[in-house]
Amino acid sequence: MNRIMIGIVVSILMAGLFGWQRFAIHSLESKLMLANRKAEFLRNNRDELALELKDSEASKQALARELKQQEAVLARRDAAITRSRKELAELSEQLRGLRKTDEEYKLWSDAHVPDAVIRLLRNTRAKGDRQD
Repeated sequence: MNRIMIGIVVSILMAGLFGWQRFAIHSLESKLMLANRKAEFLRNNRDELALELKDSEASKQALARELKQQEAVLARRDAAITRSRKELAELSEQLRGLRKTDEEYKLWSDAHVPDAVIRLLRNTRAKGDRQD
């Protein structure tokens, strides 16, 4: 009878152990599925971020190229302005010298320039500035 009792107790303990193991396995499977979902989400997120980074780098490089081009245009314009100022200073100095020394140029330099000529010169200058 003791043997039967021991057999029943052992059977009950084994059934409890198998039930607990089944619960533990189910719990671990649930955790594994959750971890797999999270890993898939993170992989997708990583891929999206990689694409965004690639686009951002391409945009950054395009902006850098455009900035270099604009700097080159500005450098050319600055050089042209410097040359124009130098030329203007030389011409102004020549005109001052002519006003002081030559009577014919003195009269010419003080004469009024017609409005049509002024407009023509402005239009010509404006068209020349738009080359860049």
